[in-house]
Amino acid sequence: MQSTHGQFTKLRRPVPPSASVYALAMLTRQPVYSAPVPRFHIESRVVDASLLVADRASGERFQVYTPRFVSQFRAGHRAGLWYVRRTTDVEITPRSPGFATARDAVEALRAGSWSLSAPSRERRRGSYRVYWS
Repeated sequence: MQSTHGQFTKLRRPVPPSASVYALAMLTRQPVYSAPVPRFHIESRVVDASLLVADRASGERFQVYTPRFVSQFRAGHRAGLWYVRRTTDVEITPRSPGFATARDAVEALRAGSWSLSAPSRERRRGSYRVYWS
């Protein structure tokens, strides 16, 4: 671009803030192709004190809950234990073994041993009684 005196002048670009310059320099040295995201997302407690857990890999949602209704106790739930079920399940019967804490139930979800059909360590360690007739 020519000025009024016949000399060429350079166009100046606006200077980005220093944090942006640092971030851009870091990304040019070590580009990020994917960010690690945890598989399970535990949402905050809902009104009935249960936890909602989202499995990002399968797209399923689970509920970690403790029984509150008489019908749940009649169906086989035990007081003071935490259970896991899919949010799409509508039946009252327990879908998982009872866990002592909500943390144990979430850990069973991570390990994949939360279902009654999956073998759990508690059932394998259990004692057996033999009745002779």
